[in-house]
Amino acid sequence: MIDYQKMKKLILLIFKIEELNGINNSKFYIKYVTTDYPTSDDESEIIRYYECSDEIIKSYFSKFEDESLNTSEAIQSPYSYEILIDSKSRSMFRYRQKDRIDIDKDNKLKYEISSLSSKYLFYLLSQHVPHNRIFEDLKRHHYVGYRDKFEIVDSIPYDYQEKLEDVFVLLSKMYGNPSLKIISEKKRNLEQFVQLKYSYIFTKMYNSGLPILEYKSLNEIVERHVTYRHRNNQRDEDALPRWLYDSELVEYYQTALVSDDVYIQYISYYHVIETFFESVFKKRIISDIRRKITDQSFSYKNDEKIYKIFEGISEEVKHNREDGSGNEKASFNYVLAEYLDIELLSDNLAVDDKCYYQENKVTFANAGIIDWNLQEQTKINNQIANRIYKVRNSLVHSKGNNKYSRHKHSELLAKEIPLIKGVAEILMIRSAREL
Repeated sequence: MIDYQKMKKLILLIFKIEELNGINNSKFYIKYVTTDYPTSDDESEIIRYYECSDEIIKSYFSKFEDESLNTSEAIQSPYSYEILIDSKSRSMFRYRQKDRIDIDKDNKLKYEISSLSSKYLFYLLSQHVPHNRIFEDLKRHHYVGYRDKFEIVDSIPYDYQEKLEDVFVLLSKMYGNPSLKIISEKKRNLEQFVQLKYSYIFTKMYNSGLPILEYKSLNEIVERHVTYRHRNNQRDEDALPRWLYDSELVEYYQTALVSDDVYIQYISYYHVIETFFESVFKKRIISDIRRKITDQSFSYKNDEKIYKIFEGISEEVKHNREDGSGNEKASFNYVLAEYLDIELLSDNLAVDDKCYYQENKVTFANAGIIDWNLQEQTKINNQIANRIYKVRNSLVHSKGNNKYSRHKHSELLAKEIPLIKGVAEILMIRSAREL
């Protein structure tokens, strides 16, 4: 964390002020002149003043004396948590509202997406010295107009003293990227707040079809440029999280949503699915052993039967070592048998997509159709697993005739995204823990 002298220099740098030119170095004011646009043709100027002083900067530093509560990218107290997210995430919410607030009365939680708090902005500035393009980045946001003016002064008119705010309030208003704030009525530790963050983010992404990205520093926002794809759906964007989702799965899901490359989208959704392979393999082995040793014909005194069980386990473990997670295709089927709800998947898919999967093979992967009319879910599961698995192998291995080409096959691959995305979402939802 930088000291207060460097912080003061940083503030001057943001406003492109090299010298104070005789103004008191320990206390000065920023005069902010903006243009108001009334209903008439006349424009009127609005003037506000913000204080910057050694006392104010030191008071902010004192708020972070217990650094154990914070991470490099978030601030936390026993009752609150705040993290920087992408500004365009706000577009998925209520367009006529500046801020988004969701109240969870059952769990005594409040989620808020709004401008960075001045405390959090100070913390980000103190942790990561911003890129020298940060001021230009500030000006690109609607909070700062291209005709707005800043001026350093050593005093302010008496009429403005009661409304005086500090410079970090101004900076938090200027900076367009919002933060996600979680406020709890009961004490929570960092791990609990992080779980709540992932649950809220996934719920909003799932219902809106748009990504919410977290940022670790102000620099990262300047350097990252993301294109968002709006998607039409019938889900309730006002829904609150009711489940705790695995953070690794949410990150894969974020990667898929934010990417414009269908290859990355597909592989990221597949990462969600394959995360379940190992746990399912282990569960299947334990279940198989338990079934065999509790069979009426089994005797722990019969060496041959004990050795036969050992051979069976050894063969399974051998495949597990060779393939990474047992027989991957078989594991895929087991995962679907445990978690997939065919009716829910069918409801989530568009009618045109379902028809496409039923009538068209994936030519570049030699993957078959999915017959949704089959009576046995096991058979439908197998067709789904076969189609997804063969497409994935074509992307990853690209061997022989089943070779994926970005130039030739990207449009075909794009048609496969709704299927794998729908499966990944159901696995995430049905494996979640209650909040």
